[in-house]
Amino acid sequence: RGLVHSKNRDTRAPPDLQVAVMAKTTPLLEKGAPNTGPMEPPFPLKDLDDNKDKLLQGLTTEEAKRMVEIYGLNEVPEEKEPLWKMFLKQFTGPMQIMIECAALLCLSIQSWPDFIIIMVLLMTNGILGFFEEKSAQASVDALKAGLEKKMPVKRDGKFDTIPVQQVVPGDILFMRGGDIIPADCYYLSGDPCQCDEAALTGESLPVKVPRKDESGKPYSGRRMWSGSILKVGECEAVVSHTGVNTMIGEAAKAIQEASSKELGALEGKIIDAAKVLIGITVLVVVVLFFYMYTVQDVPLPDVLEMSLSLVIASVPVALPMVMKVTLSIGAKEMADEGGIVTHLTALEEIASMKVLCSDKTGTLTTAQMTVYYDNSCRCYNAFTPEQVLEFASIASNEANKDDPIDSAVLQAYCESVGADSIDAAVAARKQRYKLEKDGFVGFNAVVKRTSAIVKNLEGRTYFCAKGMVDVILKTDPKDEGKHQWEVEHYATMSQDVHQADFT
Repeated sequence: RGLVHSKNRDTRAPPDLQVAVMAKTTPLLEKGAPNTGPMEPPFPLKDLDDNKDKLLQGLTTEEAKRMVEIYGLNEVPEEKEPLWKMFLKQFTGPMQIMIECAALLCLSIQSWPDFIIIMVLLMTNGILGFFEEKSAQASVDALKAGLEKKMPVKRDGKFDTIPVQQVVPGDILFMRGGDIIPADCYYLSGDPCQCDEAALTGESLPVKVPRKDESGKPYSGRRMWSGSILKVGECEAVVSHTGVNTMIGEAAKAIQEASSKELGALEGKIIDAAKVLIGITVLVVVVLFFYMYTVQDVPLPDVLEMSLSLVIASVPVALPMVMKVTLSIGAKEMADEGGIVTHLTALEEIASMKVLCSDKTGTLTTAQMTVYYDNSCRCYNAFTPEQVLEFASIASNEANKDDPIDSAVLQAYCESVGADSIDAAVAARKQRYKLEKDGFVGFNAVVKRTSAIVKNLEGRTYFCAKGMVDVILKTDPKDEGKHQWEVEHYATMSQDVHQADFT
């Protein structure tokens, strides 16, 4: 805004509703606990100092493929239930077993009409449950695929945005404030950062990275744990552990192996009621069977027919099917509205909620911006829009391709110089402007700006910055930003810029 005008294309969509079930947990690791991953990283830790430049080069595509063969993908493998097992599971449970017992009694006395009716009810219930559960699993898989996280990773000497599942030990990650760290890694270069490790250590305040190493634990001050959140700063880090070899990956794998599917509230209540009915039925049938067969000498076929009558009368054989059909209709209506139903009883559970906590972070957009450098761009001190755009590109990080602002600036700069790609435009610009050592300072939410110090071919030094208008005009020394400044003729310039910004 002001010096470089941008327009955000806003595509509105219906608000999403997210329901979270929260449980009391304990920290996954104690503060300062070492990584106990079963596989060591492909580089010695001393290389963080001795061969830092070599590590910063990242991996080639071929090296990354070899790392995948050794370490696997950066994920916790999920064991999916086979379809045959999912189908057979529909015929287990107290209610289903009792219905199956009634079918066996019908078969033993050759009561074919009753046998056929019971089997139709049983198979209808099983088939409905199987297809609904399969559909729910497919919906969840599609949702996971749509939420695939990506991150800039250096491969073959340049940063490309790839899925985090393909990150391997030895990769160089570019991360900025707000990113979830996808793997255990070590800080190599960039801004002083702060990481939120509350989910791992229970520590309420973010920790600084890099910081002083803990006693007896070399390089621990540069450690960044998978699953923590980078709150402040931009940095490059080398991956040391991925997938189940990370601390959070080991914990997630252990939880996955130890956990089992929990019953829903509605399902649990129905099963409890069914157990009471089944217990009473079994007791009555056993007593009458013993009395009629041993005391009254009633023929066995007549005793079995009486037992069948009691079982069918006592157990609601149609209840599972009625419940499945009713919940299936509700699931279809939810799906038509864009809802993801993970299991049928979730519909009844969400209807019985007393408190719903939801969070709306803002209007949904395409996260795509366009920077205009035509007459809508207001320039000062005899600079042209193209020059201002070039300076803005210098203060942008070409590795940060998934950032909507940096990518929009670089795309506009690419178009202004007529280059074939952003990489080609940046490479040509770097021939004219050389970045000073540690001259680039990335964006974070505290300082609200990025800045860079470069030299041109004549040796003239340029200081370039982009960010919020007020901060670009005059910085606040209290924000602890590395570069501080105030523009010449601040009072007049501030008034002119703000007036232009409102027109």
